[in-house]
Amino acid sequence: MDANRTIIPMLTPEDRRAKEEILRLYESSRDAARRAIKRLREELGMPSLGEEYPKEQARLRRCLANGREIGPAGIFYCTVIEEILVRADKAAIEGDLPAMIEVYKEMKEISE
Repeated sequence: MDANRTIIPMLTPEDRRAKEEILRLYESSRDAARRAIKRLREELGMPSLGEEYPKEQARLRRCLANGREIGPAGIFYCTVIEEILVRADKAAIEGDLPAMIEVYKEMKEISE
């Protein structure tokens, strides 16, 4: 037998049906889990990151505008906010969920 050849197992019709059924069950259970999580979040009043992330970005942009009005005393405050907003935008653009969660926590810590 040639070592470079890949052996592909042939599925019987019964195996194919079983595989399709497993995939169907997996998809339906995943969808059911998503619906349950959404329902629980709504019942507990827990917003999703997708809802709250842009709100926090907007809030920080308002804080940034307020900090600039302070003048020289607000320079450090504005610098910190600008750095967080750059990382927040980058994480959102790249779809980097772990980075978005970390930056979201930082955004929540900034007081107005």
